[in-house]
Amino acid sequence: MAATELSQQPATIDPLRHHEHYRGADPAASPYAGGSSFMERVSEAVASGMGTVGFLIISSGIILAWVLSNHANEEASARHRDELSQIQTDLLKRNTELTEQIHTVSETLTRLTEEVHEATCKPGASPA
Repeated sequence: MAATELSQQPATIDPLRHHEHYRGADPAASPYAGGSSFMERVSEAVASGMGTVGFLIISSGIILAWVLSNHANEEASARHRDELSQIQTDLLKRNTELTEQIHTVSETLTRLTEEVHEATCKPGASPA
């Protein structure tokens, strides 16, 4: 092709023409490249810092603090479980006492019923 033929061909189409925000004059106004919102900037900072010594130390400190705070919660939970166990033991004792009283009343009622039956239903006794 001759030089004149090249100049007559249409200009090549820019493949990034729909992505002007990547090369815009104000990258802070871009919703993508560079991150315009606070959370995008934070996420980019965290992502770029992951794997560094500082990130590992900070994340280890956070995890250690979480484990230690859960340990204090575990002690409170253990005390609560002990209190519940004591309450359940007391309820079981009271239930046992009530069952024994019911048994005693039942035996007394059975004995009294037999005495009444024997007194009223003797062989040869006439009905009133």
